[in-house]
Amino acid sequence: MMAADIDYNAFEAGQPLDKVEQIAKRVQVYYKKDDMALDKSKFWFTLVDRMGEKGPKNKSIKPGVVYSIDINKVNDLQLIELGDSHRYFLTSKMVANDVINVSRNEDLSQLANRETINSTTAMLG
Repeated sequence: MMAADIDYNAFEAGQPLDKVEQIAKRVQVYYKKDDMALDKSKFWFTLVDRMGEKGPKNKSIKPGVVYSIDINKVNDLQLIELGDSHRYFLTSKMVANDVINVSRNEDLSQLANRETINSTTAMLG
């Protein structure tokens, strides 16, 4: 999930992605705090923080399934210069390479450019 425009509590009990482990082996949630499009979505529609801006509300809610990737330190985001912080996944080589590496590697702790925070959270950049 990149720049996900869903409520940040979507993995909590009773929420839409509560049973995500039944349909996905692994979910990577990439998030960036200054995503202007998600700020607007929150304000206009729900008043609930967005997954793509904060990551999951509880970063350790689905260990072994949901991984939170903070990309706030990624420095190759060209669209920000144009006032677009939402489509980073289209312009960041670092984010694109991370996605490719995730699909090839079962051991997430060995991925380049990642700093592991704990078993469910990492920082890219």
